[in-house]
Amino acid sequence: MGLSDWSPKYTVNHPVMDEHHHALFKLIDRLSEAIFEKKENEFIGELLNSLIEYTKMHFAAEEKLMLQVNYPGLLQHKEAHEKMVAQVQEYQRRFKEGDRTVTAEISQFLMTDWLVKHILGMDELYAPYFKKAFSDAKDQNAKK
Repeated sequence: MGLSDWSPKYTVNHPVMDEHHHALFKLIDRLSEAIFEKKENEFIGELLNSLIEYTKMHFAAEEKLMLQVNYPGLLQHKEAHEKMVAQVQEYQRRFKEGDRTVTAEISQFLMTDWLVKHILGMDELYAPYFKKAFSDAKDQNAKK
């Protein structure tokens, strides 16, 4: 059982986005464990790289879906995504420069700002739009 275990309360009513979030939880857990266990710096650096790349892919897909469902909070959500990526990139820069004090900040940021505040706060706001749009689409396909 990890620090950031997936729970149904994190669902956003879209199987791909839920799968992405689940994968992010696993990646964040791996990073948190590596930091806690003081794994080799190279391993932590690789996990930070993976987190940034996966996040960029996930945010792009999420924003595309928000556009499809005409989510009114898209611009604010996109700004939050950009800030989050910039913050992780800043942590990565500091880590590469040898600042090992940043690891505690990374864990705190990922566990609270990202998982709790972003997914449970911001992502939760678009979930009803996804539910309506994608359940309506399912209903339309069932009628055909």
